[in-house]
Amino acid sequence: MRTQYLTNPDFTYEKVNRASVACGPMVKWAIAQLGYADMIRRVEPLRNEMRSLEKSAEVAKVKSEQVDKVLLCTCFCLYFSRISIFYDLIFPFYVFAFLCS
Repeated sequence: MRTQYLTNPDFTYEKVNRASVACGPMVKWAIAQLGYADMIRRVEPLRNEMRSLEKSAEVAKVKSEQVDKVLLCTCFCLYFSRISIFYDLIFPFYVFAFLCS
């Protein structure tokens, strides 16, 4: 349709509308439909890329949440191991001082 009609210099709204008032709006509609089809063809690869990026972002978010959980557990373990070492070192002296007083 594009090569047969749109390249034809006589296929314009003004010329067709002069020949037929009913066909003039149809020419505008046909030109608009071809423009829309072109836009869809150009946008489709971008939509596909966006879907792919959204999936990648979701996977990265899940991995980030998993890493956050592991990091939090590691921090708690380190904190409690330090407390445990502190009490292992201090508690015997505290008990000794308490018993001796």
